[in-house]
Amino acid sequence: MIAFVKDLGTDNSLYVKVNILKKEIELLEETNIKPAKYIYGFPVIKSLFRYYVFPSTNLNHLKDALKVNLEIDLPLNLEEFEYSFVYRKLKDNKLEVFCVLAKKDDLKDFAKNSIVDSEIFALVRLVREKKLSTCEIIHFSKNYSYLLKIENGFPKEVRVLRNEDIKKVLTNKNLFVSGNIPDEFKSLIDEDKILSNPLLDLRDNILYGLILRFFDDFGIDLLHNENKNIFESYLKGAFYLFLSLLIVSLSLLGILYFKKKQLQIVKSKEKEIFIKYFDNSGKVYDPLLQAEGLVSSLKITNVFSKDAVDILNQIGRAKNLSNIKELYKIHIDTKGFFIEGKAKSIQDVEKFKNILSINFNTNIEETIKTPDNEVRFTIRGFLR
Repeated sequence: MIAFVKDLGTDNSLYVKVNILKKEIELLEETNIKPAKYIYGFPVIKSLFRYYVFPSTNLNHLKDALKVNLEIDLPLNLEEFEYSFVYRKLKDNKLEVFCVLAKKDDLKDFAKNSIVDSEIFALVRLVREKKLSTCEIIHFSKNYSYLLKIENGFPKEVRVLRNEDIKKVLTNKNLFVSGNIPDEFKSLIDEDKILSNPLLDLRDNILYGLILRFFDDFGIDLLHNENKNIFESYLKGAFYLFLSLLIVSLSLLGILYFKKKQLQIVKSKEKEIFIKYFDNSGKVYDPLLQAEGLVSSLKITNVFSKDAVDILNQIGRAKNLSNIKELYKIHIDTKGFFIEGKAKSIQDVEKFKNILSINFNTNIEETIKTPDNEVRFTIRGFLR
């Protein structure tokens, strides 16, 4: 089978001939044969990521629970985004979920037979092929770099790195480096810490990881094309089953209508349960770590986007200076900002607020003592 793979982060691409049964790969410089499959690696810089652990292994409720949590966590219009996810069951009867989101406007020009995977899963597949179970990877792409944390072959965190953060991260244990490594960092990296692949330059690790999707399907499809044929099969099966039942007895129509009404009532109640049950069950990474993705999603002006970056930077500095434990929600608009977080003490919250007050009119709206002797707080700030 001939396929076309492309790393959207660097625009590097190639044609490849794949024998799935023999697990053989042949790189092609060019071909006159139309590819049977197109696979793209969607860039981290245009993505948002969420990681959750749900206290249930019931897969029937997973999509609904995930959607409710995304609507709560993200200060965005979820209708403007596509999202896809991977999951696995944990030993303690919990469900681990990693979700990737991308704007629909960035996905509208792909062909129907395309798969749009995230570039991070290309690296996960490469790590799995090398029998590396748990590790961290710094990947250098075009104009951006990021840290990917993998635990037992499953992604746990993705964080965009600033240049000043890279040297600190290079000291992490069990760290590997991938991509187009800048000259300034090459002398700091041991050879055995460089993540390479057997066919291509290490700068093309994403391309190789996209090829591996033919042998290891662990990943996502933001276009959901891989699920469409399955959905159509289920839809046809349901239709024929309904038709057969209709032929047996027209009276079943009345029963089906009644059941449909009952189902709507049940789903309405389920939604209330989801909101109550899953409200605070997921782990949300510090919004400051995804500042670039969040700011790029703001549909206001370029000037405001720059102001938002400045606000996020000042919030980040204030967080570090005041030893705030966690910020799990940040909302920014043209009037100011709204922050929810967790601290070890009231004094830390006061210090955080006082630092922000240097540049903003800042008020502590709420502080709540948690059962583990920490303080959950809400702060609102207004632009001067």
